[in-house]
Parts: sequence; structure tokens; C-alpha cells
Amino acid sequence: MFLFKREKARKLAAKLDEHGDLPTSANPAHLNLLTRLKQDLSSLRAILSFEEKERFKAEHLDDYRPWVEGILDNQDAPEDKITSEMFIWAVDAGEIELALRIATYLMENNYELPPIFKTNKAGAITEQIVNRALNNKADITLDHLITLNELMADADMLDAIRAKLNRAIGELSEESNPQFALAVWQRALELDPDVGIKTRANKLEAALKKQEEQSQPEVVE
Repeated sequence: MFLFKREKARKLAAKLDEHGDLPTSANPAHLNLLTRLKQDLSSLRAILSFEEKERFKAEHLDDYRPWVEGILDNQDAPEDKITSEMFIWAVDAGEIELALRIATYLMENNYELPPIFKTNKAGAITEQIVNRALNNKADITLDHLITLNELMADADMLDAIRAKLNRAIGELSEESNPQFALAVWQRALELDPDVGIKTRANKLEAALKKQEEQSQPEVVE
């Protein structure tokens, strides 16, 4: 998308009111983006490889970014199909900062994700990001997971999904803050004993206990 078209898309999105209405003269630009999205989703369904799907989303995300930025900058941001779809694209493209901004927009405004997930919105958002972290993707940082955890602090979701979030937080904090990592792993195991971190948590607990014992001064009688 040419620069002037991107800027126009951003400004149009910023003009949407709380009902999602645009001036009549602006509607074609929105409709064009919806048409493009429909075509791109059709192309994605024809791709079998998850790796290729991610590459497609990364290559085409910028076509929608200006519109999404306009929605996110809009104080009266309406529920927008393009923006909610781009949450998934942003995660798969490794654009985690953008994904978290969209997640915040969806949660704070009580707007919905595309209806393709088997769990509720909070759980789906959390699982999409956490799965990328558990797959050792370098674009996910501890700060990202802490932000996600804060966003979802009061949200209802399956215990198993929240356990996975705690597992991922622990994995990314084990080296820098092992005591914290152990605490969140213990919480993960409380939520779901089958979360897949029990052996690692036990080893860390033993190592910390040994370290504490070695640090104790000897008692001279």
C-alpha cells in the first residue's frame, strides 16, 4: 500500500464513531480493505503449511497496519472485524507489541475475536501468545508475558490456559529470577498438575534448597 493510501486508511479508521460508522464518501476505502481481507483469508485457507501461513501473514500485515493503528488510536474505537483478525496475524508474524495492543483494545472494549476459537476470548488471546512462547519463539519476551498476565488478571479462562501462562513466565524468568520462576511454576501446577513443568520445578526447588543450605554459616560449638 502506497504511503498516502496508508495514511488515508489510518485517518479513516480514526474517524469511525462508536457505532462503526464512517462518512458515506469514506465507505469505499473500508469496503476495499474488507474485500482484500476476504481474499487473503481465502488464500490462507488454501495453504497447508503453518510455516507458510505465518510467512503470508508477516508479508501482508502491513497492508492492514495503518487501518489498525487508526482504530487503536481512536478514543471511540468501534468493534472492527479487520482489527480483531489482525490480532491473530500479529501473533503469527511475531509482532507481539501490536498483538498486545489489539488484545487490550478487545478486552477493554469487550469486543470479540473472530469466531474460530473453541475457548472464550480471554483464553484464546492468552493461548495464542503463550503457545508461541512455549515454542521458544525469540520474539516473545518476559515483559510481553507479564503485560499479558496483568491484562488477564481478572479475566475468566480455563485453569489449564492460565497454568500455561504461568509455565511460560517461569521459563523466561528461570535464569534471571529462579525464586520467582519456582513460585509461578508452583502456581501453574496448582492450576493444572499436567501443565508439563513438574520435573523442572522439582529440580529448581532442589537446587535452590541446596544453594540456601550452602549459604548458611557453619555453627561452631
